[in-house]
Amino acid sequence: MQDGYTDDINQIEDRLSLRPFNFDTEMFYYLHTNMKPGDLEEPNPTLYIGKLKK
Repeated sequence: MQDGYTDDINQIEDRLSLRPFNFDTEMFYYLHTNMKPGDLEEPNPTLYIGKLKK
């Protein structure tokens, strides 16, 4: 995952950087701003929180 993560569940094709939510758990988070063509202002980013499966 050094090159990043592609979120196929939320259909985010950009490479995302996962960050640990807590260092003692398997939870992670990432931020993504969904820019659409024609947007005049940058929308607020969305926070995604997940848990890794073993």
